[in-house]
Amino acid sequence: MSTGAVARTDADRAAAHAVRLRNYFYGQPSAGGAAQLSPHSVEVGFDAVEVYRLSEAPPAPATALPLGTEFAGEQLLATRLVGGQLAPLVHSLLAVVRSPSGSCDDLLAAPLAGVVLVSAVDLERQRITLLSPSPLPLPSMTLLAGSLRWSGA
Repeated sequence: MSTGAVARTDADRAAAHAVRLRNYFYGQPSAGGAAQLSPHSVEVGFDAVEVYRLSEAPPAPATALPLGTEFAGEQLLATRLVGGQLAPLVHSLLAVVRSPSGSCDDLLAAPLAGVVLVSAVDLERQRITLLSPSPLPLPSMTLLAGSLRWSGA
């Protein structure tokens, strides 16, 4: 008999999250403890991927709005990350999205094709190394950065 919802601590949530991510890339551990899946470490040039981050756009000054109108609320802005902006993404999870363009509306409406993990960024060689559940080619080379990070790979 269930007593209802059980409160979980932040540590419990973090542990469950890490297990789900490990299972996504490596599969459920078998009875012997061996991983069922073999993720691929793929290296691509900065010019081969389009990495975007969505953020809140700065509001227009009230003086720029037509008389009698009010600020419409949060507006999102899609920013393409290039070069050195990719370095802080190490250990970040990126969504693989099938977006026809880098516009904010297209990125938000695009279907999610999977997730990759940034395992290294080489600024000198302008290469990014991704942990992917499948080998190249990825379903899309348009990637969406968020705030999820994982260093358990």
